[in-house]
Formats: sequence, C-alpha cells, structure tokens
Amino acid sequence: SDRSVRAISRRGRNGELWVIAARDSGDDPIEATIAGLPAGAAGAAVYTEGRSVPLTGGVLADSFERWAVHVYRIPPS
Repeated sequence: SDRSVRAISRRGRNGELWVIAARDSGDDPIEATIAGLPAGAAGAAVYTEGRSVPLTGGVLADSFERWAVHVYRIPPS
C-alpha cells in the first residue's frame, strides 16, 4: 500500500510461504499493507522478531521504520 515498501514471496519445502518486505525510503514510520497472500491464513510469524501479525482476507498490515526489513512465515492453510 506504500510505494516505499517492496515485497517478494517464495514457497518453502513444507508448503509455507515466506514473504520478504523492505522499505527503501522515507523518514517517518509508516503502516503498510501487503495483499495477495493466502486468504485462508490467519497470521504470519515475523522471523527472528518473536511476534506475529494477523492476516485478514489475504492482507497483512505492519509498521515499517526507515530501511526496515521484515521476513514473514505463513504456514500452509
């Protein structure tokens, strides 16, 4: 939802979906959404951050500081 955040996804061996999202510009923190994720998934674990974010209808929302990178793991539905 914000042009400063880019995301790519890859399937893991066990069917999980990995999403890597990075923010490449901007000064103030933003809330960005990433769409097109599995509609049946309830949430995504944020790799190495000890937290998770909910998914609603295949969309997740998360905050991004300047130069932030988040890696999400979405289990198979």
